[in-house]
Amino acid sequence: MSTLQIPWWLDVQCLERICLKKPKAILFDYDGTLSDTMNIHYSAWIKALNNYNHSFKKKDFFKLEGHSLELICLNFLKSKQNADYDIKKIINLKKNIFNKSVIKDNYYPHVLKIIKLLKKSKIKIALVTSSHKAQINNSSSSFFLDYF
Repeated sequence: MSTLQIPWWLDVQCLERICLKKPKAILFDYDGTLSDTMNIHYSAWIKALNNYNHSFKKKDFFKLEGHSLELICLNFLKSKQNADYDIKKIINLKKNIFNKSVIKDNYYPHVLKIIKLLKKSKIKIALVTSSHKAQINNSSSSFFLDYF
């Protein structure tokens, strides 16, 4: 089975050519691939860590895309190794900030057309993500998640 990586900016005509090749399945990441949520995640981390007088650059955050919340948090706090932080409390704060800030159904252009075309072509699709279920549910309507 071959794996196809499909960028979010893929146009529908190009996808139609891919459908003709009949891949067995196509896997989609969620944050930053289907939904424009990465900047909201970044802002939530900035706000959560600001309470601890700690900040970081956007480029450093995007390097950690896909990692666990624990790893991301520890990475941002590594310069303050002797400090005693409640990592779970910081992560919960970040999640709460994200959930209050997220824009529901904020998909990239053509995402819904692409998903519908794949379903019509009877190509299996799956959603793979490191995001927590509550974050996905807060940023997507059930009609969208039902495609997967």
